[in-house]
Amino acid sequence: MRVLGVHGSSRATHDDAAPGYALHDSAAVLLDGPNLVAAAEEERFTRVKHSNAFPQHAIEFCLARGGTDLESIDAIAINFEEGFLDDLARERAANSDVWDGPPTGRRYVSACFERAFGTNVEDKLQFCNHHVSHAWSAYGPSGFEDALVLVLDGDGDDRSGVGFDAVDGELVEVRSFELARSLGNHYTSAIRLVGFGRFDEYKAMGLAPYGDPRRFRSVFSKGYALSADGGYGLADQHEWLSILDSSGLGALARRSGAPFNQDHCERPLHRPNPACVGHVSRDCRRHRMTVDREGRRMRSASRVHCCTSLWLLRAGVLIFHPPTLSSARHE
Repeated sequence: MRVLGVHGSSRATHDDAAPGYALHDSAAVLLDGPNLVAAAEEERFTRVKHSNAFPQHAIEFCLARGGTDLESIDAIAINFEEGFLDDLARERAANSDVWDGPPTGRRYVSACFERAFGTNVEDKLQFCNHHVSHAWSAYGPSGFEDALVLVLDGDGDDRSGVGFDAVDGELVEVRSFELARSLGNHYTSAIRLVGFGRFDEYKAMGLAPYGDPRRFRSVFSKGYALSADGGYGLADQHEWLSILDSSGLGALARRSGAPFNQDHCERPLHRPNPACVGHVSRDCRRHRMTVDREGRRMRSASRVHCCTSLWLLRAGVLIFHPPTLSSARHE
């Protein structure tokens, strides 16, 4: 069975506006049974970093590498739920020129293929929950029979994250987090304090070793709260800005392109991430949702950044990281 996986938006070209950000790193992958035939990100062909355009060039590459065409593909996997795309199609129908007919998610996706390749693929489309796609991209290659799989994303299918108990090749959802608790979006907002924008997270983490996080820890700790039920809450944008202004940090924000100083290196911008992830992990362990059946160490197939990984390792969690962690990984 030949399966083509696709991730990206309906746009023919990259769009840097905020709505397109959620569909960044567009890509395609071709599988023949369990075997990987080809995989590529659209940016490799258009030279647009983090491109959110429909991955026409990546699809063409995968098909060519596999010596096949869309007619011969058995299924096309899309990493969003069909209902979510139904809503998106209805929202964009009035201002879209990619299709005629009823605004459904299936028609919405197929119209992109028709525009690029002249082929209707409606009957081949298979839809998968966004966070389930992320989870399988970690659990599948991990080699673990039992594991906690934590997906803590920016957003997808109207949620910001999901925790799964993975046992013998099955994923059972044990926790989920609404968009208001998005650690990904929170961190993207936080790095603006040092003049960075989206996709600059690694730069902010690179500054961290040059500073002392204890200096501003008490300030950043006010931006989140851990709850007794194993969950957490995050300050909204208004609360977050008020915290920073009252502490004097708002006035010290670095402007984009300006020089760095020691103040910028000593802001523990990542602080909520390991604290919240660690709290959720402890709660899962306490309820034995994520400990293997012989009571050995918890094993985790995860998509988290380095500070969070360090916290989990110190807590005795054996972690598997997928070879790549971009959103293109889960198409």
